[in-house]
Amino acid sequence: MLRTFIATIIVTLSVFTLTLYSCEKDACKKVNCQNGGLCDNGGCVCPTGYSGARCEIYEPCMTITCMNGGTCVDGTCNCALGFEGQYCETISRNKFFGLWVVTEDGTTSNPAQYTVSLVAGSTANEVRILNFRNTSSNSVIAFVYQDTIRILPQNIGGFDISGEGVLTGGLNTPQDQKIDFRYKVSKDGVTDDFGV
Repeated sequence: MLRTFIATIIVTLSVFTLTLYSCEKDACKKVNCQNGGLCDNGGCVCPTGYSGARCEIYEPCMTITCMNGGTCVDGTCNCALGFEGQYCETISRNKFFGLWVVTEDGTTSNPAQYTVSLVAGSTANEVRILNFRNTSSNSVIAFVYQDTIRILPQNIGGFDISGEGVLTGGLNTPQDQKIDFRYKVSKDGVTDDFGV
């Protein structure tokens, strides 16, 4: 009798356990993950670049890390002043550093050829032009904007100076690089205009 009672209890518990187990539902049955997301325990696990309850939100900047103060907008890095490259990893002014041979002919001066040196200035986009106009005491401040260099109006030794140049040719081979530059030097109402 005791055996029959115990057997009845075991059979009843087994049926009850089977009944409970068969009532469980598939948590992912009605879940529709989008954009390649996979359902896990009723929630979507989204692929890189997507978020949201159903992976419906595309976030192109999720996997992009912009360097040097750059910010990601629509999957592209917008670089801070003085930087460039896919991830703002390159300092723009570095390609201007070094010795440059200047060949110039102004509107009021004689043709000349001499060497200048471009070195780092105090900010990420600033350079100093040493030996400007073949005078070792003259150091002119210029600013780099990707492949453009600008001398903002400034007074050096009593002369007003301004100008702009563009780096051309041989961007990957420094020996072939050239800066097409135009600048003006003025004093007492007389302007010496130096073309390319």
